[in-house]
Amino acid sequence: MKHLLSIIIALTFVAVGCSNKQTNQSKQSTTTTSDVVRDNMIFCKQTFEAFQNPNETIVAESEKIYLQMLEEYGSTNENDNGWYRNNIIHIDSISNYCIELLVNGKEAELLNVLERELGNFLSHPNANSYNTFDLSIVLTILYFEQAENHPDYLNKCIELWELNKVKIEVVQGGWEEYHPLYPEIINILLDIYKETNNTQKVSQMEALLTKIQNSRNSN
Repeated sequence: MKHLLSIIIALTFVAVGCSNKQTNQSKQSTTTTSDVVRDNMIFCKQTFEAFQNPNETIVAESEKIYLQMLEEYGSTNENDNGWYRNNIIHIDSISNYCIELLVNGKEAELLNVLERELGNFLSHPNANSYNTFDLSIVLTILYFEQAENHPDYLNKCIELWELNKVKIEVVQGGWEEYHPLYPEIINILLDIYKETNNTQKVSQMEALLTKIQNSRNSN
């Protein structure tokens, strides 16, 4: 577990970098543990806030798709029709609760809430690729902070980021270039596989990163 702090620091840079669309390499050499805690606190709070107050146009469009899916799969439960709007209200409340747990330093309880509510977060109209990525960063930070006492949390991280990898691969399926988040996801998986000493997966991730870099160089 000796690399856990360095991975958490790296995650902080990835999160802040993707959110601000700028690099933080010059800051890394002078970063302290207190800096990481502060930056993580700010980032996590902003991530939860991103799932509040969705734009009504986006809500209406997303709800339309949801209702079409219900019709396609032949749902006859009247409660299903109102679930989408009710879930928005639910996640607004859960987001506030998550911020409260975060501020009060109740990381274990916060992780339990996020694991339980992850499906509802991902069903929210604001759950685009970037907000979903940020939420995965929040979960990963919490997993790594508690991994010393829960070794299985590293496997949970792997499952989480492998799912993110598949989802982004689906999104970029018809694109000529890679999704901007794709190399970030591969780098995170690379770090976690190094931490778990999975040399086969490390080689796969390194090969993917080389492929991405070669593609960028050829464009």
